[in-house]
Amino acid sequence: VEIYNEMVRDLLSPGSCHSEKHSIITAQSSGSACPQVSGVQRKRVTTVDEAQDLVRRAAAARKVEATRMNATSSRSHTLFMLYITGVHADSDQKLEGF
Repeated sequence: VEIYNEMVRDLLSPGSCHSEKHSIITAQSSGSACPQVSGVQRKRVTTVDEAQDLVRRAAAARKVEATRMNATSSRSHTLFMLYITGVHADSDQKLEGF
């Protein structure tokens, strides 16, 4: 996601704009240990190449404009959230983290 002027935009959603309403959901309100952003796409990846492709797509969707100091400046912040889920081979216990 991209955060600009306190607005959140989904970088993986084609045609997404800053006027869409997204909010950061804390662990207390979501019932999950992981913070989340409402209304954004979550993509499942199983390889490093798939993850790198998503990062490239998100980077290409960022808003950048020229300023007097920098030809490709961005006043926005990008938040990359990686949720990892796996199963322990011996105990068959599901493990999650971020």
